[in-house]
This record gives sequence, structure tokens and C-alpha cells, in this order.
Amino acid sequence: GNPSSVIDNKQTNTKMKYTTIHFYSILPFFVIFLILSHSVCSLLFPHYGCASKYSPNGRHVVLPRSSSFTRGPTIKGWYYFSTVPMVLKSSLHNHDETNQVTEPHDQNTNHHPDLFVKGVTLKMAFDKTYSVADDSELKSERFTCPQSLDLAHKLRRNSDCVLVGRGTVVRDDCTLTVRRVDLLKGRRNQQPVRVVIDSKLKLLERNKKCGTVETNKDEEECLYPKLLRDGYRTIIYHARENESVLLEGMNNNVTLVKLSTRNEENGILSPSLILKDLESKNLFHVMVEGGPATAIQFLKEKVVDRAMFIRAPVQFIQPVPSGMSDGMLEEAGLVLLETRACGDDVVEYWIRKGESWPTERVEDWPI
Repeated sequence: GNPSSVIDNKQTNTKMKYTTIHFYSILPFFVIFLILSHSVCSLLFPHYGCASKYSPNGRHVVLPRSSSFTRGPTIKGWYYFSTVPMVLKSSLHNHDETNQVTEPHDQNTNHHPDLFVKGVTLKMAFDKTYSVADDSELKSERFTCPQSLDLAHKLRRNSDCVLVGRGTVVRDDCTLTVRRVDLLKGRRNQQPVRVVIDSKLKLLERNKKCGTVETNKDEEECLYPKLLRDGYRTIIYHARENESVLLEGMNNNVTLVKLSTRNEENGILSPSLILKDLESKNLFHVMVEGGPATAIQFLKEKVVDRAMFIRAPVQFIQPVPSGMSDGMLEEAGLVLLETRACGDDVVEYWIRKGESWPTERVEDWPI
């Protein structure tokens, strides 16, 4: 019943009405202001609103906040607004596309276009006592962790060829192919060439009773090593006469290369001559994967450029000693660059004195 109170209520309602109208009228301008300020900051500061991460190839990668690597705004509308500065920034800054990605790095993409690794990379795996195998086992078993196995296969896919001695082939019946990781597109999805040092060609001689590779389909009865019958390219270095007889019935993927030996009695082939011949075949990066006798010959001739030694936290029952030591590595001109954990194992990275690792950080190569 009080007229003054009615007037006051009307005035209050009117003020609230105008206040609401005023708020909605300036809301679009406020949103535009936020978008423009976000855009300006993104243009002035390249890493504004982004998470930085190092890619496996050693380059600095900038990831948007919407990436799965980081936690950021999840409002759908804001995501579309946040793309505005990215479009503007890409048009104003002529960045190399390989320096920025907007999704997690795919290991199957081409490797670093500027990274050309050549020379010899030695890879070995040991137990606690520098031993390489256990004689108590009937068959050589893997003793390193899955992460170390992945690392070894990454090194294979970054190599032009993988080199071993005859003893490794006999003991492990290995294929030396890339299996645990994808092949690099930059290498045209090719498996590395397998290289075997067998001065007397005993790998072929011991298999005469098997017949030919094509006609013998029973793998359990055939004694040919897997790498001689899987169809991938293999080079065998030797010093034997009349080797062509042993190639009868062999697949065309196997190539025999005769070299002169340094000592007729032990039939040791010179690693330097082998590397020279491989280079003539456009095989520039050689991964030496064993065994210890082969590794020691390469170390003695001081042709190893870098090395990765995986040490597993195990001790063999009947250890097969490698005959290698830190002193031998230093004598070969190598220095310990870094030691890093790899799963349950430890990896030692060695480099030739005065040289550097292919990437700034050792964990970024092999990719």
C-alpha cells in the first residue's frame, strides 16, 4: 500500500533490466577482445599456449595445448577459437614444416633429412661380468629387456648393413632383420643388408647334405642358416678358393666376396678392406653386432666410430667371456660419452675421441 515502495521496486527492476541488457551487449566485444589478445600473444611469443617437447630426431617440437601430450582447455568452442592464432601464425611465420608438428611423432616417418650417419657403430650386450652368452643353455637366449631389444632394432633400421661373424650365425641362427619397430620410409622400407665374415665359408660347406635351398622345404632338417634362405640380401666375405661351387642351388640374394687375409693360418680378414668394399657398394653406415671376436678385430684396427653397450642385470651360470674391457675401448680411441638407463638395463654410449653423437642428445639416436 505504500506508493513510495512501489516506485522504488519499479526503479530497481528497471536498473536490473538495463544492467542485463548492457552485459549481453558488451559480451561479444569481450569475446572478440579475448580472441585478439590470444592471437597477438601467439604471434609475438611463438611458444605461447603450447607445450614444448623434444622429438626423437632431436628437433624441438611445438605441440598445441589440445595435444594428447598436455592438459589444456577442453571446451569445444575455445578449441576452434584457439585455432585462429595458429592459422595467422602459420601465414606470417614461414617455418619449416619439419620443425613443427601438431600430433605425436610417428616413428614410421622419414628420419631427420639432414642426418646422414656413416662409419661403424658397434653394438654389444653383456651381463654383469662382460660376458656375452651362457654355455649352460642349449640355445642362445635373449637376456636383455624389451626396451633394449627395441633399441637394437632401431639401430638396425638406421643402418645400411648389419655385420656379424660366422660364430654368431651358427650360435644364434639370427636373421639380423628389423622386426620390433617399423622400417624408415627414408630408406625405402628396405631391410638392412646382412654381412657375414666367414673366411673359410664353413656356413655353406656344412650344409651340403641339405640339397638346394629351393627344393628343401623342411626347416628342421635343413641346416642352412635362416639368413641364407629368407630372400633378403646377404654378403659373405671370405678368403676361400673355388667358392663358386658352394653357390650351386643358392638363392640370388647371397653374394660371396673374396678378400685377401692378413694371416693365412687363422684366416683373419681385415675390417678395413671389408669397410672399403662395403662403401663401394654404397653401404656407408655399418652396424657391427657381434660376436666378440669380430668386435675385437674392428676395435684393434681402430675403425669403430661409436659404440652402444647394453649391460643387463644378470650373471650367467657358465659365462662366455667377451675378452673386451674398458681399456680395450680406450685403446681403440673411444671415450665414454654417457650412461643411461634403458628399462631394466643400462646402456653405455661410447664415441671416438673428438667426435660427437649423431644427435645433440644420445637418446634421440637411433630413431
